Amino acid sequence: MGAPKRTTLQRGLRRISHRMIHAFEAKKHESTESETSYPECDEALNNLNENGTRVITNLATWLSEISHKSHGRLPDAFTVKVAPQVSIHDYMMRLASYVNVWRGHPGGLESAGVRTAVMACFFIRKLRHSGFRITVFNLHRLILASFLVSVKMTEDYPISNQYWSKVSGVSRKDVNELEIAFCSTLNFNFFVEPEDYEKFLDRFDVVV
Repeated sequence: MGAPKRTTLQRGLRRISHRMIHAFEAKKHESTESETSYPECDEALNNLNENGTRVITNLATWLSEISHKSHGRLPDAFTVKVAPQVSIHDYMMRLASYVNVWRGHPGGLESAGVRTAVMACFFIRKLRHSGFRITVFNLHRLILASFLVSVKMTEDYPISNQYWSKVSGVSRKDVNELEIAFCSTLNFNFFVEPEDYEKFLDRFDVVV
């Protein structure tokens, strides 16, 4: 699989910087709708093939293993009081599937959904290595924010935050704020060497 190209990453960075400016202004005008249930989409639920499912499953297992079971000492923008009931595996499968539905891709290793999931976990690993505490109380929203940003890194046509809101069940206002927080927490350090991406993918493209 070809790794995301440097020019694509640079275009993504420019798009994020542009969105950041407007997101701060939009925050004042967003509705405060409560979190909603997941919309139904049979097509999405069957959109990942065996190879894509294997990678997502291994990524989800790794995320579950590295997440702490208690709140961190310091508050962060991604933490909720009660850990969501949906499993990390099901949540990632859902987000990756909907990325593929949006792009019209089959669900293999080269699909947009799998690319996005791999890049999202790469960014979460960078956060963890910086000392950020990952817990069962902030992981779901970290995944959502990292998926949102990763699409802008790997795809020419980003998904709207309204779409992410409908897919995730998180209000659009919160989605906007999570995007801003994720970019700030990573200090806009989104550059990924193609060989590092490939190594990270290979780590999870294994039969367990």
